[in-house]
Amino acid sequence: MKARDVMSRDVPTVGPETSVIDAAKLLLSHRIGAVPVVDADGKLAGLVSEADLLHRAETGTAHERSWWLRAITPGEVLAREYVKTHAHQVKDVMSLDVVHVGEDADLATVVDRMDERSAWTIPVVRDDRPVGLINRATLLQLFIGRASSVKPQHRDDAAIRQRVVDEFRSQPWAGLWSSNVIVHDGIVHLWGWASSEAVRDACRVAAEGVPDVKAVENHIHVPRLITLSM
Repeated sequence: MKARDVMSRDVPTVGPETSVIDAAKLLLSHRIGAVPVVDADGKLAGLVSEADLLHRAETGTAHERSWWLRAITPGEVLAREYVKTHAHQVKDVMSLDVVHVGEDADLATVVDRMDERSAWTIPVVRDDRPVGLINRATLLQLFIGRASSVKPQHRDDAAIRQRVVDEFRSQPWAGLWSSNVIVHDGIVHLWGWASSEAVRDACRVAAEGVPDVKAVENHIHVPRLITLSM
């Protein structure tokens, strides 16, 4: 199985000049842990992740050192930390040395790259442009989908997955769903977050209507709204 068979194709991106606030909002709205940063040509230039935004002056989580540690810490290190915790643009907080793979990379290679850098999310690129994302949750979803069966992969699984994805892309309500689709032996596993039970049900019905789909396992979660009473 290749990276293209499991990657999420809904790939939001930001530019180097994007504000860190807008980047954080994008991470939350898409429920992803990292977002690719692209240059003016759409090529991968970096990655900004939740980890890059954890230590911030606004939240009081910037690194605090005792006076004697500050005294022995090189000024260059302190300056870099200051930029990371106070900068307003993505270019100042993003990671530049980004782990990425091509669409034809096998999953063993993907996992090896994750292990090498302790990465949670890896962009999948074509001609240096991000076309997909794979994170650890994607691989766990694949594991769950395959663990229940020891049969070899259905030869049409890739085609079925593409038909399911195409069907979702043709529906106006699909934009309310942050998703991933895993297909094994003709059984479609839907993962992600939906804005409502209606969207969750629509995803299931759409997948059930795709030719050659044997069954649909709907793992989509609808977040429960929390209201605060005064």
